[in-house]
Amino acid sequence: MRSSRTVKDALRVLTRLAGIAYEGNEYFLQTVGSTAWLCYREGKPVSDGHIAAQQATLAIFLKIIRLSVDENWRPQQLRSQVRMNKDLRAAEGWEECRQVYDCDHTAIAFPMSFMRRELAWAEESQSSLDADTLWQPQRAFDDRFVDSLHRLIASRFLFRALPTLEQVAGIAGLSARTIKRRLASQGLSYRHLLDRICYDAAREMLLVEKSSVKDVARALGYSDTSKFVRSFRRMTGVTPGQFVRFAH
Repeated sequence: MRSSRTVKDALRVLTRLAGIAYEGNEYFLQTVGSTAWLCYREGKPVSDGHIAAQQATLAIFLKIIRLSVDENWRPQQLRSQVRMNKDLRAAEGWEECRQVYDCDHTAIAFPMSFMRRELAWAEESQSSLDADTLWQPQRAFDDRFVDSLHRLIASRFLFRALPTLEQVAGIAGLSARTIKRRLASQGLSYRHLLDRICYDAAREMLLVEKSSVKDVARALGYSDTSKFVRSFRRMTGVTPGQFVRFAH
């Protein structure tokens, strides 16, 4: 998140990382008119422990928005899967918040205008990042099955002609459904593996072959350089140009 320049960028990184870290939960942003919602969804809560976990998540959401925008901001609306208890309602910052419960997800509302704001630390982070703190796409996946599948795809196919899930399933001797299930258990999809192969190739061309951003975009099959830049930033938190500068 430290490499993000706007609140929207930072929250997108947060939801993506949270979904990987907390397997089985879903984190996402939602907009309705002039209101934005930072949301998460989990299995149907059935215990006091679930209520405590939801309240802790809301407290973290509040802290993140305050750090990103305004340390004195107080939420006005929240949604929850269950009724929050008196501990949350009495906590500092929640006094004016109206709760709607029995929803299919838990969320905190904030003004849509927050999304466009630049982060206070943006300038500092751009000058202090180095190659060691950047996303390292070539590192191994933690799960052995996922890492083996990734290596299989990367070794047998050029990134310009990436295989379908069905093709890989045939080579691996597994069903497509099994592969999808094993990937989902790690918070991943088949698309994630293909993206990793593309970005491994992009990193190699940018840092080792010294290719231009335009040439990398063309080699990876992007019809427009700007689309590649947006995609690269969505994945890594920085643009290709910034990635190269930080690495050196």
